[in-house]
Amino acid sequence: MSPSPDKKEQIRLRYLKVDTSNVADVLDGMGYLNQGLSPDFSPYPANAGRIAGWAYTIRGQMTPYEMGGDADKMKACQVPVFVRGSGASHITVQPGDFILGDDDGVIVVPADIAEKVLVEAERLTEVEKNIREELKKGMTLAEALAKFGHV
Repeated sequence: MSPSPDKKEQIRLRYLKVDTSNVADVLDGMGYLNQGLSPDFSPYPANAGRIAGWAYTIRGQMTPYEMGGDADKMKACQVPVFVRGSGASHITVQPGDFILGDDDGVIVVPADIAEKVLVEAERLTEVEKNIREELKKGMTLAEALAKFGHV
C-alpha cells in the first residue's frame, strides 16, 4: 500500500536532511548495488540544488493537456523532480520510487524500501554530525570512530 500524500511529503522533507552518500551506503548494505543513475543525470536547472521526490510518469508531448505542454504538466504535479541526462542501462525507475539528487548525481530508492532506507540514513547522518562536533572540540578521528563507530 502506497503512503498517503501527507506521509509522502513528510518522507520527502526528511530525505532532504540526510547525506546522499549515506542513502547510497544503506542501499549497498541492503544489497541494492549501483542505484545511482548515469553521471549525466543532474538537477535541472543546474542551480536547483538538492532534489527529492517520488517518481511518476507523464505521457509524451502528443498527449493533450489543458494547461499546455510538458513543462506545465510538470508544474501541475505535487512535487516535481527534474533531471536531465540519459538513463542507466542497469537501473529501472518505477513510478513511486524515490529519487534523491545533488551535485554528485541522482540515486533511485525503490518505493517498497524508501522509508526503511530513510530511517537508517538518518541514523548514519546523525552519527556523522556527532563525529564532526567532537572533532571540532578537539577529539581525534581515531577517538571519535572508537566512540561512535565507522560510518
